[in-house]
Amino acid sequence: MSELKYVIFFTVLLIGVPVGYFLALRYKWIENLVFFLFVFFTCEMVDINFISMETYRGTSKGFEFGMVDIAMYIILLLAVKRSPVYGVRWFPPGSILYIIYLLISVSSIVHADVYIYSAFEITKMLRMLLYFWIAFQYIQTSEHIEMFMSSVGIVIFYIFTSVVKQKYLLGMFQTMGPFPHQNSLTLYISILGSLALAKVLNDRSANAPLWFLLFGMSAFCVLSTLSRAGLALF
Repeated sequence: MSELKYVIFFTVLLIGVPVGYFLALRYKWIENLVFFLFVFFTCEMVDINFISMETYRGTSKGFEFGMVDIAMYIILLLAVKRSPVYGVRWFPPGSILYIIYLLISVSSIVHADVYIYSAFEITKMLRMLLYFWIAFQYIQTSEHIEMFMSSVGIVIFYIFTSVVKQKYLLGMFQTMGPFPHQNSLTLYISILGSLALAKVLNDRSANAPLWFLLFGMSAFCVLSTLSRAGLALF
């Protein structure tokens, strides 16, 4: 059964990515769906773990790859296809500082007690840089920005319903939503809540009551974690 998940993953990678790419080129709604999944699967992680170490108590328990990567590769192909029109920004704002931080982290592996644990984190950092770089190359027009913000709004609502279920139906004291820990929920939803508030304050055409409600949902999720980190951010 453990081998089956690898078969499924590589089948989707080798067949699903090119098929999804050509469908996205042909149908706009497919492209929008792929981009939404690119955002959605950053919170609802559907993935497989290479060299999994579930008993390890760190933030990464293996070399994880999943549906967010599949959607990311399709978005990358779309960005490459349109690069003659929009160009390529090789070093988006903030990326140089992050790369320096990444290189320092890589160099620190020589002092690691267990090298593979450090490799888990470095792999995750590389994926984060790749996500950011691809999203920056793809989001070029106001239509893309609106599509991104719509995805953010849907994800906020999804996390909010998960938190409400855990808090009031399951009686969970510290809610964590779709994440493995309440601190992860706090850090994630705080970013999306900030985007919702920015939408209210900076876009005159925005549906202000809706986006302010989404901001309130984000704040509710933070408070429901009863996390010291979350309350400090709030």
